[in-house]
Amino acid sequence: MCWVVSSSEQFEGRADRYLEEGALTGQKLFRVIARGHAVEAGGGSEVTLIDPMELAPTEDRVVAPEVLYATFRQIAARAREEGFSGVRVLADMRWVLAHPLIRSDLAAFELRLDEVVTELHATVVCLYRQGDHPARDLAETVAVHPLVGGQPPADRGLRIWNVDRGTWEVAGEIDESNVDAFERAMSAIMAAGPVRRLRCGGLRFISAAGIRVLTEIGMARPDQTLVIQNASPILRRCWATLELDEDLPQVGFEPAAGEEVAG
Repeated sequence: MCWVVSSSEQFEGRADRYLEEGALTGQKLFRVIARGHAVEAGGGSEVTLIDPMELAPTEDRVVAPEVLYATFRQIAARAREEGFSGVRVLADMRWVLAHPLIRSDLAAFELRLDEVVTELHATVVCLYRQGDHPARDLAETVAVHPLVGGQPPADRGLRIWNVDRGTWEVAGEIDESNVDAFERAMSAIMAAGPVRRLRCGGLRFISAAGIRVLTEIGMARPDQTLVIQNASPILRRCWATLELDEDLPQVGFEPAAGEEVAG
């Protein structure tokens, strides 16, 4: 979940309830919070604090995303060894302000993190403050979370998130106003591994430009089967009309349960 707030005070009350819910379900609790902000961490002694700056292996204190992903895997494994049902993480994303490479492409970072979170069956809330990032960047970051809370500066009308290894879900609408965000998201996803299934049951509309992005996914990996699941009849008809089923035979369509694919 992406949570956008205008102040720390607005967030803290809800944050405590979020952590308390995790404790009731037997999850181990963590807060990711940068050095100098720990005074606001709260949540009691049962909450373990993680300072991303302490994970940086070099003197320049630059945190590599892969190090953070590995840390999540380690704490999840340790929590289960200790008898917890899983992990619940509250991440104050102000720490990325000190890391220009991550800050320059937050959506790509969050997409990869989402894949790790799904893999670990973890519960994670990422906290962003209005004013820390340009409204356009924050809106695109919101778009790569399945759930959103608070007051996002804008909504691009698109959601894309990980469901399982190689499986992603797209919802909302893809048109000229956000196809660039969709293309960047798919590029970031493919950089981390092949897309084997794209679930589109919640996709209400996709423009010709959006279909072009889908064709580029197929063209980029001609030896990799891609299944587009729950596509609308219009998308399937456009695909056939453009003869993409012949040009990209490795791309197939899979209906929802009980539905037949139109010829």
